[in-house]
Amino acid sequence: MKNKNNLLIIIFGIILVSPSISLLFGFGNNVYLNDNRPLASIPKIGIYKEFPVLFANYFNDHFGLRNLSIVTSRWLKFNFFKVSPNKSVTIGKNDWLFFTSDIQYVDSVNAQPFKQNDLEQIKNNFLNIQNKFKNKGIKFYFLVAPNKQSIYPEYLPDYMKKINPDSRLDQLTSYLAEFKEINFINPKKELEEVKKTSPVYLKYDTHWNNMGAFVAYQKLGKKINQDFPIIKTKSQDDYNFVEKEAINKDLVEVQMGITEGFKETEMVFENKNVKSKIVEGDCPDVYKTCGILIKEINNPKLPKLVMFRDSFGNKLIPFISEHFRRSYYYWGSIPFSYSIVEKEKPDIVIMELTERELWRIKDELFVF
Repeated sequence: MKNKNNLLIIIFGIILVSPSISLLFGFGNNVYLNDNRPLASIPKIGIYKEFPVLFANYFNDHFGLRNLSIVTSRWLKFNFFKVSPNKSVTIGKNDWLFFTSDIQYVDSVNAQPFKQNDLEQIKNNFLNIQNKFKNKGIKFYFLVAPNKQSIYPEYLPDYMKKINPDSRLDQLTSYLAEFKEINFINPKKELEEVKKTSPVYLKYDTHWNNMGAFVAYQKLGKKINQDFPIIKTKSQDDYNFVEKEAINKDLVEVQMGITEGFKETEMVFENKNVKSKIVEGDCPDVYKTCGILIKEINNPKLPKLVMFRDSFGNKLIPFISEHFRRSYYYWGSIPFSYSIVEKEKPDIVIMELTERELWRIKDELFVF
């Protein structure tokens, strides 16, 4: 018994001193941790009022074995207790992950439907914008990227019960169907159909996968084709397909801070006849990190495009760009500046917005 107690004391002592030894000698510091923020820097040593607080912030960000401890804790929470390390991420059935920050959670259970005056305001916004663009000889199209939980509600946990049967996207789609002049594109039905045979969203990421983006691109293209016959969407026959590991895992790596143990694959569309070339957008990942990306095709018969987008637009860009002599992609937030349109003088303007941000379109969409 005495030897057992001594062993426990030794183990406990090692646990206590390990962080200090790690801090002094630097071992165990090679574990990557995505803090999603800059760490506190070491303060200038001196006798001043702020020094204790600044040093405490520095120590809390750099104490020995910090990264290993946090990563291990997050991994154990998810894998053993099925608890998300981030309250903004919901763990669904079969470990499907969903982004459900406070306002997104409300949206996921259809708790705050649009009121009638909201729908009217949105309709008036669209009509006003389309008329202003029409006077400039420009066609305007609005594309919604449905929430992942709208396409895969069967993987939500049982406690997330729908308060209302229709989502705000369902409401808006039904309401705007009466106004044929509004180019409102919602690919929800098409995504639901394709998911029966192929995944259309990523399990560990907020966004659709390449197949989901392709489905949305086809519906958008068919709508544009009614006004621009030269725009003919490509079919799957125009691509080679290669199955690769999905690199986008924002719910795991960014939101939960876990970098190991989550793998899934997706089909990569390899265009057999790529024509568009990047002329501006020198970023590590041009389809992900570029606030502005411009592509061109040497064909003066094709129309010009300006697309205002969010992160769901990343996977749309390679598909859409093959139909325009110049395509200008701007990643930003509402309201957008009309000066971009004035400068580019496009034939077509597309606005793409994810479903969870639809509440924004009650307000001004462009600053004219």
